[in-house]
Amino acid sequence: FPAGKLGRIAIAISPSSSNILYSVIESEQNEGKGLYRSEDGGATWEHRNKDFELAVRPFYFSRIVVDPRNPDVVCKAGLSGSISKDGGRTFRGIGSGVHSDVHDFWFDVKDSDRIYLGSDGGVYRSWDGGTVWEMVKGLPVSQYYHVTTDMQKPFRVYGGLQDNGSWVGPSASPGGIEAR
Repeated sequence: FPAGKLGRIAIAISPSSSNILYSVIESEQNEGKGLYRSEDGGATWEHRNKDFELAVRPFYFSRIVVDPRNPDVVCKAGLSGSISKDGGRTFRGIGSGVHSDVHDFWFDVKDSDRIYLGSDGGVYRSWDGGTVWEMVKGLPVSQYYHVTTDMQKPFRVYGGLQDNGSWVGPSASPGGIEAR
């Protein structure tokens, strides 16, 4: 690990090979930032990737998730998610069309080509190991920052969403709400 003051550290253990660990480390020293991998349960670590995009993080921090069947496939959440299929030596972005601020990844333990991710824009899934992503529609998931009401009868509910505009609708609405 890098010397000096360290920031946040994320750690992931490979489900299929518990001696393989990954860690993303913040460091005051630019050369110490990045992704590390251990193949001996954490006794020694190799600095696998120094790419700035791996070490930069949003304020909520981010996770690293290892494929449950292949210890060389690792996903990194963050401002824009990324995936490595060579043990963390190289990463590629998850691509356009996926909302930014990726918070987490999940692999199907029976079919690790099926991956889900959660972002500020909702839930996305891939059926092909992370090459193509599609939004999972119809899920009532959003990150509201503020909610208020007005004095109409029935009163209206207003909500401000993270990166997704504002929504408003009547409090007694069986049919949902409309975007503004």
